Amino acid sequence: MAVALLALFVALGGTGYAVTKINGKVLKDRSVPAKKLKKDQLTGTEINESKLGKVPAAAQADHAAAADIATNAANAANASAAANATEAAHAASADTATDANRLGGVPSLVVNAANSASVASCDPDINDLFIHTCATVNLALQAKSHVLVIASGNWYGSTGARGSCALVGGQSVDLGQNGAPHNSAANAASFSLTQLFLNEPSGSNSFQVDCTEDVADLKITNLKIVAVRLAASSLPVVLP
Repeated sequence: MAVALLALFVALGGTGYAVTKINGKVLKDRSVPAKKLKKDQLTGTEINESKLGKVPAAAQADHAAAADIATNAANAANASAAANATEAAHAASADTATDANRLGGVPSLVVNAANSASVASCDPDINDLFIHTCATVNLALQAKSHVLVIASGNWYGSTGARGSCALVGGQSVDLGQNGAPHNSAANAASFSLTQLFLNEPSGSNSFQVDCTEDVADLKITNLKIVAVRLAASSLPVVLP
């Protein structure tokens, strides 16, 4: 009985000793299976994080970051485009204001076609079989429109000279003198003609100034004619 108790004591004592002496030097490499470890016990202190590979979620996160950069770049590009569009609109507005000033306040959105012509001199003759056309201006219209035509020039002649000039289909003016106050180009008198032509058809349109000589010798100089599209035929036009 005593021998048995002694053997048991030695065995138990030997086991305690063996437990206190177990460490990394005693364990064989890779001899402890993962299931022998307690769950959720390993921390960053026990793990060499630099040796860990990239988890799938992290790879997707990289793509997400690249997507954010691309989105930001696209937004920046869109913002630049919007800014450029705004500047372009401002530039267009400035052009509109400039055009309106040139046309005496008539909006450039209304006036989108104009043309002019000039003639240094015109000499109608009393013996002409047909009325003498002194100046012609052509204007191309994309749609039926209202067109304002203005002509101006000078005239002179011999004593008693008589005649007239007219916008074909519009206003006319009588020219002439009883004496000889306008007997040369140096002291010529001036005249002007204005006519609003309504509902002119689309396509090429011609507007002309015809002049006649009725008595003696009448001459026309520095004749200018301008045609301006004011509005489409569906819009009203009110002249000052």
